[in-house]
Amino acid sequence: MKQIGLLFLFFLFTSQTAYAEFDIQFAIDQAKAGDSIHIPAGRYQGNFIVRKPIKLYGHKGTELYSQNDEPALKIDHATNVWIENIRITAKNKGIVANETENLELRAIELKDVQTGIHIQRSRHIRILENRIIGNESHFAEKGNGIAVFKSEDVAIEQNTIEQVQDGI
Repeated sequence: MKQIGLLFLFFLFTSQTAYAEFDIQFAIDQAKAGDSIHIPAGRYQGNFIVRKPIKLYGHKGTELYSQNDEPALKIDHATNVWIENIRITAKNKGIVANETENLELRAIELKDVQTGIHIQRSRHIRILENRIIGNESHFAEKGNGIAVFKSEDVAIEQNTIEQVQDGI
Protein backbone atom coordinates (compact mmCIF):
# COMPACT_ATOMS: atom_id res chain seq x y z
CA MET A 1 0.00 0.00 0.00
CA LYS A 2 2.87 2.32 0.83
CA GLN A 3 4.36 1.73 -2.65
CA ILE A 4 1.06 2.61 -4.34
CA GLY A 5 0.86 5.84 -2.33
CA LEU A 6 4.42 6.79 -3.28
CA LEU A 7 3.73 5.92 -6.92
CA PHE A 8 0.58 8.10 -6.82
CA LEU A 9 2.53 11.03 -5.34
CA PHE A 10 5.26 10.58 -7.94
CA PHE A 11 2.75 10.87 -10.81
CA LEU A 12 0.90 13.73 -9.13
CA PHE A 13 4.00 15.88 -8.84
CA THR A 14 5.61 14.94 -12.15
CA SER A 15 2.46 15.36 -14.23
CA GLN A 16 1.89 18.97 -13.20
CA THR A 17 3.95 21.50 -15.09
CA ALA A 18 4.63 24.86 -13.53
CA TYR A 19 5.06 27.73 -15.98
CA ALA A 20 7.08 30.76 -15.00
CA GLU A 21 5.46 34.02 -16.00
CA PHE A 22 7.28 35.57 -18.95
CA ASP A 23 8.16 39.25 -18.40
CA ILE A 24 7.89 40.86 -21.83
CA GLN A 25 9.21 44.29 -20.85
CA PHE A 26 12.20 42.73 -19.08
CA ALA A 27 12.94 40.66 -22.20
CA ILE A 28 12.71 43.79 -24.38
CA ASP A 29 14.95 45.78 -22.04
CA GLN A 30 17.56 43.00 -21.86
CA ALA A 31 17.59 42.27 -25.60
CA LYS A 32 20.53 43.36 -27.70
CA ALA A 33 20.07 45.13 -31.03
CA GLY A 34 18.83 42.65 -33.62
CA ASP A 35 17.62 40.05 -31.09
CA SER A 36 14.39 38.12 -31.60
CA ILE A 37 12.05 37.64 -28.66
CA HIS A 38 9.58 34.76 -28.85
CA ILE A 39 6.66 35.45 -26.52
CA PRO A 40 4.95 32.32 -25.15
CA ALA A 41 1.18 31.99 -25.46
CA GLY A 42 -0.69 33.75 -22.66
CA ARG A 43 -2.25 37.06 -21.64
CA TYR A 44 0.15 39.84 -20.65
CA GLN A 45 -1.08 43.06 -19.07
CA GLY A 46 0.99 46.19 -19.40
CA ASN A 47 2.04 49.09 -21.51
CA PHE A 48 5.07 47.74 -23.35
CA ILE A 49 7.70 50.02 -24.91
CA VAL A 50 10.25 49.18 -27.62
CA ARG A 51 13.15 51.59 -28.08
CA LYS A 52 15.68 49.40 -29.92
CA PRO A 53 15.96 47.27 -33.07
CA ILE A 54 14.35 43.94 -32.13
CA LYS A 55 11.82 41.42 -33.37
CA LEU A 56 8.83 40.35 -31.28
CA TYR A 57 7.12 37.10 -32.29
CA GLY A 58 4.03 35.86 -30.52
CA HIS A 59 3.20 32.18 -30.36
CA LYS A 60 -0.40 31.24 -31.12
CA GLY A 61 -2.47 32.56 -28.21
CA THR A 62 -0.20 35.50 -27.27
CA GLU A 63 -2.21 38.54 -26.16
CA LEU A 64 -1.11 41.92 -24.85
CA TYR A 65 -3.67 44.12 -23.16
CA SER A 66 -3.20 47.62 -21.83
CA GLN A 67 -3.56 48.25 -18.13
CA ASN A 68 -4.84 51.81 -18.64
CA ASP A 69 -5.54 54.32 -21.43
CA GLU A 70 -1.93 54.22 -22.66
CA PRO A 71 -1.12 52.14 -25.77
CA ALA A 72 -0.62 48.44 -25.20
CA LEU A 73 2.54 48.63 -27.33
CA LYS A 74 4.60 51.72 -28.08
CA ILE A 75 7.55 51.83 -30.47
CA ASP A 76 9.44 55.03 -29.69
CA HIS A 77 12.51 56.46 -31.45
CA ALA A 78 13.49 53.01 -32.72
CA THR A 79 14.79 51.55 -35.98
CA ASN A 80 14.45 48.07 -37.47
CA VAL A 81 11.55 46.78 -35.37
CA TRP A 82 9.43 43.80 -36.42
CA ILE A 83 6.26 42.74 -34.58
CA GLU A 84 4.37 39.63 -35.67
CA ASN A 85 1.54 37.29 -34.63
CA ILE A 86 0.25 39.01 -31.49
CA ARG A 87 -3.26 39.86 -30.34
CA ILE A 88 -3.63 43.28 -28.73
CA THR A 89 -6.55 44.59 -26.69
CA ALA A 90 -6.56 48.22 -25.56
CA LYS A 91 -9.02 50.79 -24.24
CA ASN A 92 -7.59 53.52 -26.44
CA LYS A 93 -4.75 52.94 -28.95
CA GLY A 94 -3.39 49.48 -29.61
CA ILE A 95 0.00 50.31 -31.17
CA VAL A 96 1.71 53.71 -31.38
CA ALA A 97 4.93 54.26 -33.34
CA ASN A 98 6.65 57.59 -32.86
CA GLU A 99 9.76 58.66 -34.81
CA THR A 100 10.38 55.11 -35.94
CA GLU A 101 12.23 53.92 -39.02
CA ASN A 102 11.99 50.49 -40.71
CA LEU A 103 9.01 49.10 -38.82
CA GLU A 104 7.00 46.05 -39.86
CA LEU A 105 3.71 45.12 -38.20
CA ARG A 106 2.44 41.78 -39.53
CA ALA A 107 -0.37 39.36 -38.64
CA ILE A 108 -1.44 41.32 -35.57
CA GLU A 109 -5.02 41.27 -34.32
CA LEU A 110 -6.10 44.45 -32.55
CA LYS A 111 -9.40 44.08 -30.76
CA ASP A 112 -11.72 46.40 -28.79
CA VAL A 113 -9.54 49.41 -29.63
CA GLN A 114 -10.54 52.99 -30.24
CA THR A 115 -7.60 53.39 -32.64
CA GLY A 116 -5.75 50.31 -33.87
CA ILE A 117 -2.39 51.53 -35.19
CA HIS A 118 -1.14 55.12 -34.85
CA ILE A 119 2.02 56.10 -36.75
CA GLN A 120 3.60 59.55 -36.47
CA ARG A 121 6.81 61.16 -37.73
CA SER A 122 8.08 57.82 -39.03
CA ARG A 123 9.35 56.35 -42.29
CA HIS A 124 9.77 53.04 -44.09
CA ILE A 125 6.75 51.44 -42.41
CA ARG A 126 5.05 48.18 -43.45
CA ILE A 127 1.60 47.39 -42.03
CA LEU A 128 0.67 43.99 -43.47
CA GLU A 129 -2.03 41.34 -42.99
CA ASN A 130 -3.38 42.73 -39.71
CA ARG A 131 -6.92 42.57 -38.38
CA ILE A 132 -8.28 45.62 -36.56
CA ILE A 133 -11.63 45.50 -34.79
CA GLY A 134 -12.84 48.66 -33.09
CA ASN A 135 -15.10 48.85 -30.07
CA GLU A 136 -18.86 48.88 -29.68
CA SER A 137 -19.12 52.60 -28.81
CA HIS A 138 -21.15 55.17 -30.74
CA PHE A 139 -19.83 55.89 -34.24
CA ALA A 140 -18.82 59.47 -33.30
CA GLU A 141 -16.66 58.14 -30.44
CA LYS A 142 -14.70 55.66 -32.56
CA GLY A 143 -11.19 56.32 -33.80
CA ASN A 144 -9.27 55.23 -36.89
CA GLY A 145 -8.27 51.72 -37.76
CA ILE A 146 -4.88 52.96 -38.97
CA ALA A 147 -3.78 56.59 -38.53
CA VAL A 148 -0.63 57.94 -40.20
CA PHE A 149 0.67 61.46 -39.56
CA LYS A 150 3.75 63.22 -40.96
CA SER A 151 5.26 59.96 -42.19
CA GLU A 152 6.70 58.74 -45.48
CA ASP A 153 7.16 55.49 -47.37
CA VAL A 154 4.28 53.70 -45.64
CA ALA A 155 2.84 50.50 -47.15
CA ILE A 156 -0.54 49.34 -45.84
CA GLU A 157 -1.57 46.06 -47.48
CA GLN A 158 -4.06 43.23 -46.92
CA ASN A 159 -5.45 44.50 -43.61
CA THR A 160 -9.00 43.90 -42.40
CA ILE A 161 -10.52 46.85 -40.54
CA GLU A 162 -13.97 46.82 -38.86
CA GLN A 163 -16.05 48.86 -36.41
CA VAL A 164 -14.00 52.09 -36.58
CA GLN A 165 -14.87 55.60 -37.71
CA ASP A 166 -12.32 55.79 -40.53
CA GLY A 167 -10.45 52.76 -41.81
CA ILE A 168 -7.24 54.52 -42.76
